[in-house]
Amino acid sequence: MEQWQDVASQQVKLITARLTELLSRGLLWLKTELGVDLGLNPELIPPWVILLAACTGLVLMVVLWASLCRAAFKKQPIIKAAEDSVAEVKRATKSVKDEPKKKKKKSEKVSPINGKEPEEGERDL
Repeated sequence: MEQWQDVASQQVKLITARLTELLSRGLLWLKTELGVDLGLNPELIPPWVILLAACTGLVLMVVLWASLCRAAFKKQPIIKAAEDSVAEVKRATKSVKDEPKKKKKKSEKVSPINGKEPEEGERDL
């Protein structure tokens, strides 16, 4: 049972040693070629931080690759089909609008004078 744990522990140590060496080389390159000193000492960084940073970078690269592939292979919508459906909707609404609307006749109303109802003789005027 402990055998696989020992093997896994050795593999983790090997990977962290390689990542620490790679980080040291990268920092040295930055310092010699670009003159940038970040002030990091890879031997002082805990191995779990190095592994976490490497895994996070790998996951971000996979997500970026997947989003680029999705955008590249995404089906383009067919514009003609959309235009046809819009035309059909316009035809359907147009047929409903073509029906003549019934207009109400305005009845002749005489406004009351001084708040009183007009008398029969006054309505005819």
